[in-house]
Amino acid sequence: MTFKTLTRHFPRSLAVHVFSVAVGLTPFAPAQAQTPAPTQGQYNCQLSGQMAGASVAVGLGGQVISGTGVVECVDSNKQTTSIPVKLGLIGGGVGFDVTIIRNLTIRSSTVQVANPDTLIRSFGLGATTGATLLATGVSFNVAAKVSDASGFGFDIGFAGQDALGLGAHLYAMTFKVERAA
Repeated sequence: MTFKTLTRHFPRSLAVHVFSVAVGLTPFAPAQAQTPAPTQGQYNCQLSGQMAGASVAVGLGGQVISGTGVVECVDSNKQTTSIPVKLGLIGGGVGFDVTIIRNLTIRSSTVQVANPDTLIRSFGLGATTGATLLATGVSFNVAAKVSDASGFGFDIGFAGQDALGLGAHLYAMTFKVERAA
């Protein structure tokens, strides 16, 4: 089967390549809106980082993607706080999938919080779906909302540049942000 035939039969596969997060996602595009100035005792924070990992499923399986990043916050006095963090995407479910993700860039929307440590925890990403064709160097951009049990959440964008694999999956995912040692 040729590449042209594959794309005719699977036109959405390349659009949601490797790591299409959450059913019904919108394409990720940098926000152009202005970030509101933090009020007294508030911080405007953003999370960014680089991750890599793998997804393996034969019937049942899972996905583990990890890396490092930084939570960058600005307070009402224009003072900047940077917190080095470890990042993780961990999930499990069903599918047939063998994929290696060599580079995944993440960046959050601006989040206004009373304390930067509010972002250091685990968040649910919900059900995710993905498909990979044998390919490398294919880009993909998606955005998703992460949230915790209390309902606190924010948007995060995933941009991939380098992946190799074959398969499809449906996983329940958790997004972890921990302080780096």
